[in-house]
Amino acid sequence: MLRHETRTTQNTKVSRRHYLKACVGIGSAMFLPAAALGKDGQLPPSERVNIAFVGAGGQGRVLLSQLIDQGGQNNVALVDVDENHASRSFEKYPDVPKFQDFRKMLDKLDSQIDAVAIATPDHMHFPPAMAAMQMGKHVFLEKPLTRTIWETRQLVEAAAKYGLATQMGNYGHSMPGLYQCREWIEAGAIGEVTEVHVWSSRGGSPQKQWPPAAETVPATLNWDLWLGSARERPYSSAYLPGRWRNFWDFGSGPLGDIGCHTLDAPMYALQLGYPSVVRAEADQATPHCVARSSIVTYEFPQQGDKPPVTIRWYDGGNRPPRPKELAPGRELAQEGGALFYGTKGVLYAMGMKPASVRLIPESKMQEFATDLPKETYGRIKEGHYMNWINAVKGGPAACSNFAVAGFLTEVVNLGNLAIRAGKEVVWDGAASEVTSVSEANEFVKPHVRAGWEYSV
Repeated sequence: MLRHETRTTQNTKVSRRHYLKACVGIGSAMFLPAAALGKDGQLPPSERVNIAFVGAGGQGRVLLSQLIDQGGQNNVALVDVDENHASRSFEKYPDVPKFQDFRKMLDKLDSQIDAVAIATPDHMHFPPAMAAMQMGKHVFLEKPLTRTIWETRQLVEAAAKYGLATQMGNYGHSMPGLYQCREWIEAGAIGEVTEVHVWSSRGGSPQKQWPPAAETVPATLNWDLWLGSARERPYSSAYLPGRWRNFWDFGSGPLGDIGCHTLDAPMYALQLGYPSVVRAEADQATPHCVARSSIVTYEFPQQGDKPPVTIRWYDGGNRPPRPKELAPGRELAQEGGALFYGTKGVLYAMGMKPASVRLIPESKMQEFATDLPKETYGRIKEGHYMNWINAVKGGPAACSNFAVAGFLTEVVNLGNLAIRAGKEVVWDGAASEVTSVSEANEFVKPHVRAGWEYSV
């Protein structure tokens, strides 16, 4: 049976378990002090990975399908705070141990777990991911990695420190179109890129009444555990299921939901550094709720001999201007896409994820197709989920590991920070600080409820 070996003594492991038990109590710190936990040697490719799932309903069912039913790995635990929401998974895997609290699961099953797959609401991405990594577990985490820049950086640092295999659930990063974008742009197909327009059909649904009216907590839901690190408040069906994305305390709106898909192509293809300035036009955003729609503009400074680049994000019905190069009668993809404007042409990545890439007008594509650039960047033939499994078993780092996904997530986080600030944001990426609107720095790091403090 595959096991993840750690460089700790038995006494250290006993102490760690004792700590996690204490964490479940009221007012205790959540995480153990960082220890040098790493991977010793290569893991046999023939072994099955023992995976615990935190979040067993909704997107959690997708992870179970991909990693267990199709991927053939071992399902060793299911964690969900809502028995009703997770009922289909609970019924499908009747013999798998079930928990409400991921901390109790990690404490009880520590030695039986190689990796943890997490599909919880955004505000509860960081706590189980950090706890798992500090116990030497590999992590698959749904997008976005976190809601805040500070949390994202902590996860990136932890993954590197403990030498763990990680992957974010932006599976477009395993699609060939992503790599074509970069290859074609680097081959000079459209000259130097100066502007990119990215859009999504998703929008927010701001809460009309604040705070939402208190309701009776459903018998199947542990509301306190669902809140986790977020501010305490009465239960309301305005928050769940699924509607949590509309609240800053829980979610990150359409930009957090889809930006890690659609912004992936320009960020990867152009290899941009941090944006220096971010501006946002938002409709009906409030201190508590995301905007109904927004347009976010990122200004990236010149890098070497590459010109400055502007990336503009549109959501909630906002769309970029229709490019004149698009053939008559054709419209931009409804669900989303990306338009790269270069000094010599336009590249169009269609769809929420870059599954198909074309030059426009079509005549230019036909001419270009006669001598396509060579594939200089490898393709992910095994798919996004098994790409992570291969990394867990000692293969190359997963394609959207936290070092890669973290930077993309920070850009997404920064767009939401600008929406919340309501003013132009000048960003010092190295210092992780807003230099133009000091009060906006309160959005860099999340509020954490007593008893869920982070010790990283």
